[in-house]
Amino acid sequence: MARKETIDMVQLDHALIHRSRQLLTGANVHRGRELIFVYEQAVLLHNEGSPNHIVYQSQHETALRAFVRQEALAHRGESQPELREAETPA
Repeated sequence: MARKETIDMVQLDHALIHRSRQLLTGANVHRGRELIFVYEQAVLLHNEGSPNHIVYQSQHETALRAFVRQEALAHRGESQPELREAETPA
């Protein structure tokens, strides 16, 4: 009888996906959707026990988190130009 390895299931971070979708713009929509897709696929393939994904490949989640962080900072700067002006040395 073949021995079946148990896999620790990884949960999708739905808040991360939701936040990343909120930050999509015309300029970043293709990159953002690609990052969301590969993150979802990494979790799905790991949870299904795909041979190449027995170990969860977290670099896709890390890349999506970096995208959200970068875009959130960019949006904050656009919505609060007085902060940028205050941070610029005179």
